Amino acid sequence: MKTRGNRIVTRGAGWAALLLALGASAPSLAMEQEPVCGDGYKASVEGCDDGNTQAGDGCGPDCEVEADWACATFDGGPSTCEDCAATEDGRCDGCDGPCPSQPGEEQYYLVYDPADCGGGGPLCPDGEACAAADDCMSGVCWNGWCAIPSCSDGVPNGDETDLDCGGSCAPCEAGFGCFVADDCDSGVCEDGLCGAGACDDGLDNGDETDVDCGGSCAPCGVGQGCQVGADCDSLVCLNGACQPASCVDGVMNGVETDTDCGNGCGPCAAGQACAVAADCGSEVCAGGVCQAPGCGDGVQNGAETGLDCGGGCAPCMDGAACGEASDCQSGVCVGARCQEASCGDGVANGDEAAVDCGGACAPCATGQTCAADADCDSGVCQGGGCVPASCDDGVHNGDESDVDCGGACGPCGDGAGCVFAADCDSGVCVAGSCAAPSCGDGVVNGGEACDDGVVSPEVGPEGGDGCSASCEVEAGWTCESDGALGSSVCVAECGDGVRVEGVEECDDGNGAAGDGCADDCVVETGWSCAAGAAGVDVCEPAAAGAEGGDRAAMKRRSERFGGGFADDPRRDDRPAASPKAPAQMNAAAGVVAPHVPVAGELGQAVATGCAGGGQGQHGAWVVVLLLAGWLRRRLTAA
Repeated sequence: MKTRGNRIVTRGAGWAALLLALGASAPSLAMEQEPVCGDGYKASVEGCDDGNTQAGDGCGPDCEVEADWACATFDGGPSTCEDCAATEDGRCDGCDGPCPSQPGEEQYYLVYDPADCGGGGPLCPDGEACAAADDCMSGVCWNGWCAIPSCSDGVPNGDETDLDCGGSCAPCEAGFGCFVADDCDSGVCEDGLCGAGACDDGLDNGDETDVDCGGSCAPCGVGQGCQVGADCDSLVCLNGACQPASCVDGVMNGVETDTDCGNGCGPCAAGQACAVAADCGSEVCAGGVCQAPGCGDGVQNGAETGLDCGGGCAPCMDGAACGEASDCQSGVCVGARCQEASCGDGVANGDEAAVDCGGACAPCATGQTCAADADCDSGVCQGGGCVPASCDDGVHNGDESDVDCGGACGPCGDGAGCVFAADCDSGVCVAGSCAAPSCGDGVVNGGEACDDGVVSPEVGPEGGDGCSASCEVEAGWTCESDGALGSSVCVAECGDGVRVEGVEECDDGNGAAGDGCADDCVVETGWSCAAGAAGVDVCEPAAAGAEGGDRAAMKRRSERFGGGFADDPRRDDRPAASPKAPAQMNAAAGVVAPHVPVAGELGQAVATGCAGGGQGQHGAWVVVLLLAGWLRRRLTAA
């Protein structure tokens, strides 16, 4: 017999009940393992396993109980067998019936007699007395009693496949013993040892969060298990499952070039990663990094309204897009387009010095800004501003007819520009230029005593019009400026003792009448006058038979007006007072200024004035002035 002090009980008594009766507990039962005959561990499909594959010892090489043998297995094995045929009564010790002659009939098992365990004999079940750990099936003797196996007792016992691991304990690490894959944390049991998990073994093992992914393996796909974002190729783990990549998940995933931007998501900001320009909001990708918008990057970006212009960059050219006036070089944005500068757009642009003036536009007014003298209507730009015109600024401006002269300034010298005669020192403006003083120019200038605009005499010696060819006042005349044109108006002075031939009939040196020479220097009726020794006319009563009476006086007055009676054969022989030739035209004023010699008589004055009336306003002036002279002489004589 292989054991001593044993007895047989049937399977029907219950394996768990039997162990409990011996003080054992359910956790001491062996878990089902992969059956290996001869390994000393009895699996449920084995009838016995005595630790070898020899025949004739009760447990055959196929781990089935041999005929006429009874085998008992405690705590998983190895099995202990007894030869029933060797008993004295043909029965196994402790059996009530005959021993089976064929396998498959009533099966018997051996149990230990508690009194015979330990001390080198059969191992004692849990709860039995012990002296050392070797006495116990659990290998743990605590306070003199065999302890129930546990997963932390430091002994490979129970259904453990290695020290405190495998079986019903935690899976074993790589290199520890195992029976099945579940004994290993890798899920790989090869040749009785746990293997290391691999990322391609088709198992969810090691630190993987799903089959061959997660942990130290490759990230898992959408829907696979995960613990953290790093377990997923999307880097997004939600509720233990990997989520699809999106443009709003706060993670750089999918085809993004940076977190939630680039390659189909929104454009990336400056400093974020990029692959192409389109990945960037600035549309500038350099060295794999989005660049900030710049005014010289060759791209319309940032706040620019055109390519590298507008929106804080340099103003845009005409025709470019704009958002406001400051975006344009012209300062004019209409219809979202920069407009060409013009002189009426209300903006200082183009080459203008101020708003719509200066440069190619009209000159600027006093007080406006300028860049050059030409920008100002005064022609004077000082300190960047147009200053008023003045008579000493060295510029032809204001109402000046030339530089600092004419107009409101002093008169101009010879050769300077002029508009009116008053613009000239000489008082003569010809064809827009001040002429030098000359006798006969119709202006009393250059030391002249008179100038009636006629140089050569036309009536009588020495001019016969009061102003000689050398611009001296002739004897018997007074010359005065007409006031309007500056030319001289000469009048024969009746009563001065000098007879003016062709104008006066007599001049006895006084303005009294009744002495033969009337107060208008006409010979009175019944008198005759002739020059005396002193040159002054002396009048005497006419000889008998001489024409007299009112008729004679009327005839003489008529002749002085250039007419005469029809029956007077001398009417055409007598020199008549004729108007002086028209004076030189004042070219600047556009006015012809004739000057007429005037006789002492009022009638002669009127006749002379009317003769010049065809010349326009000047004729009227002559009449007025002559009338004034006549009235003055009358008042003086009175």
